Amino acid sequence: MRLDYDIALATPDDIPGMLALQDANLPDKGGSLSVRLTEDWFRDTILEKSIVVARCNSKVVGYVMGTSLAANART
Repeated sequence: MRLDYDIALATPDDIPGMLALQDANLPDKGGSLSVRLTEDWFRDTILEKSIVVARCNSKVVGYVMGTSLAANART
């Protein structure tokens, strides 16, 4: 099987994958994330071009955010 990796700015199509990764890393699942971000939060942050995703075979396998103070105020 050939693995196809891609690292790029997130798009709205990536939101379900980011939400799934987030869910798996919340404290009730043994993770260490402290805040659950909403779909709307991700959508707004994508518009600011503040999320980069890593995809493998078109599936989101990771993401990193660099958000503005205004975006952080929305959480």
